Amino acid sequence: MTLSRNDTTLSSKLLRMKDKDLTSIMNNCPNATMRPTITSLLTACRDMRSYPKPEQRVKSEDKSEDRSCLYTRDTCFEFHQLLISTLVGYKAGLNKLSKAYNGKIPDAQKLQKMVDYAKEVWQYGSLLWKIAYSQILKDHLSVLRRKGWLMLPVKEHGDDEAGRDDGGGDDGGQDNGDEDQGGKIEDEEFLTISNILLSDSKGIDKAFVEWICLQVDRWQAPRKITSFVKRTRTPPTKITLLAVKHPEPMPTNEAIEPWGNTIKDVYAHKHSEYKAEDVIGVLENKIIIGLKPVKHPKIFDKFDPDLPETASYSYAPHCEAVLGCLSKFHPCVAGNDALKKCLQSMDKNSFAVSKLCCPVCSELFNLYRGGSDAFHIDGHHHTLFQVELPIWLPLDIVVKLTAKFEKILGNQLRYMMSEHHKHANAPSGQSGDGLSSNSSNDDSDDDHGSEEESLYSSSDWGSNSDSE
Repeated sequence: MTLSRNDTTLSSKLLRMKDKDLTSIMNNCPNATMRPTITSLLTACRDMRSYPKPEQRVKSEDKSEDRSCLYTRDTCFEFHQLLISTLVGYKAGLNKLSKAYNGKIPDAQKLQKMVDYAKEVWQYGSLLWKIAYSQILKDHLSVLRRKGWLMLPVKEHGDDEAGRDDGGGDDGGQDNGDEDQGGKIEDEEFLTISNILLSDSKGIDKAFVEWICLQVDRWQAPRKITSFVKRTRTPPTKITLLAVKHPEPMPTNEAIEPWGNTIKDVYAHKHSEYKAEDVIGVLENKIIIGLKPVKHPKIFDKFDPDLPETASYSYAPHCEAVLGCLSKFHPCVAGNDALKKCLQSMDKNSFAVSKLCCPVCSELFNLYRGGSDAFHIDGHHHTLFQVELPIWLPLDIVVKLTAKFEKILGNQLRYMMSEHHKHANAPSGQSGDGLSSNSSNDDSDDDHGSEEESLYSSSDWGSNSDSE
């Protein structure tokens, strides 16, 4: 066995940790019948110091360089306990931090609790980050797969609204995507995991590795973005941290207009065979039907007519939208001279973020870009999320962005109504929900849209021309 660079990172992390911190982490191990310890694993970490460095290793014919020198019979079970304990502690820390943030307690006490829980999240998250990219994790999950001990977790609750098993619970690496999508897998990160599982059961260990890496992507992202600083030929680089305050949740009736008004706005600008009142009636009926089952898609909860006025609407500014807006419209930003100087000197050619952009941010950057080559982003996914646009964004940009998505919504509503009337006139026993991820149809009316303008079509997200 030879030395793995990523195992070196993990072993250094473990050896730097204090005994009390390691003990605290291992006490999260669910098996209460034994006292968890990683003595053999720590010994193996110390022994690694005498191994040749990764760049000095010689490639062997049996490809042993791809195996971890940390993973032995003595360290196998200890590493398993460390992995489980870290995952359990990380989840608990995140839950406590979330409750402290949303809890109704005095500001001073709330802030102190958040600081304490943030330190706890950092302790578990930083360790899980090192584990996620280690060779020993890959070796361990591979062994579990070969022995038949690696299985997908199953939701305690059954199938989703269509009677279709969605492949596992939240803790099993399956995406709830946008919660409004009823648990469908749409983001690229989750699609990668899904494809592994669907293509070959032998790849289930790789799916687990991808899932664990996904839990710590916020740790990995800044490392990727700043990795160039470590290069020997890189001159000294100044890094600026810009922090934007997370908006407080607002009452839903104050944050967004009634959805019926949105439908009326869409049809006020469309020449259609359907009236806004007809569309609203069909949607109201679908909402009533959708809310009836005890286990129903979460999307219907947002349109529940009995929703209390105290219901809150949570949203967040996406970092790429804020960063691009600061760069494009920096004269509109209030701040000191240092901030303004920083914004003026920003490179507007390319914006690197930790994850793929959402459709809203992708279209927003398209508007920033205009006809230039600036404001480049590296791809986007196709799932709509709630986005808070920067408050200093010019009104004309907001109007153009709204028009883009109104057109997409109009296309989907037209398809829904077409399907509704088709199935309403169909013989008994045939039915359909009239909801689709594809707006293709035989009507050539450009105003009504086409397959290329369907909600999930890539041509809608990030095209280089305005479609108003």
